[in-house]
Amino acid sequence: MEKYMVFGTFFLVCIFCIPKNDKVIRLGDTKKKRIFVFWLAAMLFLLGALRNVRTGIDTYYYARGFLTTILKTPIAAYWKEAVASFDSEQGYFLLAKLFSYVLPYAQAWLAFLCLLFVVPCAILIYRYSECPPVSILYIAAMGIYTFCWQGLRQSIAMSICLFAFLLLLKRKRVWFVLLVLLAFQFHRSSIVFLLALPAMNLKVDLRDYLWIAVAFLITLLAPGLVNGVLLNYFNFFDKVEDYASGGASHYTYTMFFILLLLYVACFLVKDELIERNSVNKALFNMAMLGVVFQAMAVVIAEFFRISYYFSVFNMLLVANAGQVAAERYPKLKLRLGFLLFIVFIFFATGGFDYWFLWESKWSF
Repeated sequence: MEKYMVFGTFFLVCIFCIPKNDKVIRLGDTKKKRIFVFWLAAMLFLLGALRNVRTGIDTYYYARGFLTTILKTPIAAYWKEAVASFDSEQGYFLLAKLFSYVLPYAQAWLAFLCLLFVVPCAILIYRYSECPPVSILYIAAMGIYTFCWQGLRQSIAMSICLFAFLLLLKRKRVWFVLLVLLAFQFHRSSIVFLLALPAMNLKVDLRDYLWIAVAFLITLLAPGLVNGVLLNYFNFFDKVEDYASGGASHYTYTMFFILLLLYVACFLVKDELIERNSVNKALFNMAMLGVVFQAMAVVIAEFFRISYYFSVFNMLLVANAGQVAAERYPKLKLRLGFLLFIVFIFFATGGFDYWFLWESKWSF
């Protein structure tokens, strides 16, 4: 019941903020938009920072590891391991150890990682979203933020990749590559984000559907081929062999078709979106790659993790497309209909259990 109250309230606040956002956007008041995004981002941060360690599946074990292992292990041991192997993924332990010198509390570490993810999201939303409330709601309702509460190593890697994307938009390609390599030290899957570099030059046209269709048909008709390629040539993914034996779930298929539906909806107004801001072209290409990698999750269910590196940018593309639709067809309430749809999907697929940190029954 608590999850319905917490997330339901959060979603309602985002929805009720939309009229105010439209007024701010219409006036072109950048100062008010900055303040608006700050409070929305703060609300998103608190949603994660105030969660109990029992919220989610893996959070408890990360928190326990922080207290029982990281606090007691000298930093030299982690550094030695990092130097010994480039793909040792020691970045998480090194950062956690450094953080423990400042605040040796597991709850503070969890809150810090929420902040690390929310900050680049807020910067991207302020600069490139025409409707921040939709962007903020999307991050939570599509399971991206709640995933970051559990996959802490990948959460850090995704945060770094978001900063890398900001640099890529400014055409600082060398810094982009360096940041992706840094993200690789936290989670090996992040190396796939290097695909964003060539994807920036792709045209947004009907060929995007061909890429998606080919990816889906190959995974559907020749799953063995996908398994072989991923295992033989991309074995840097964490536990990829374990993932390969997982198979697909109903949620995997559902998420594929939702991402595809969102892409198709945005594509209908692509010309106007790109004309408004050329950054939307890059967002289309990121969204397309998100759908392609989600198609691969039909074979290896855990490949939704890879899709998140690209589908996270839907927080901007969907918000911008919704703004165009709201201006074109104000009486149809298309944007509200979309938001209610993804909120329904969130709860229909089980939602996400939630307990506050002060609930002693669930304390660490």
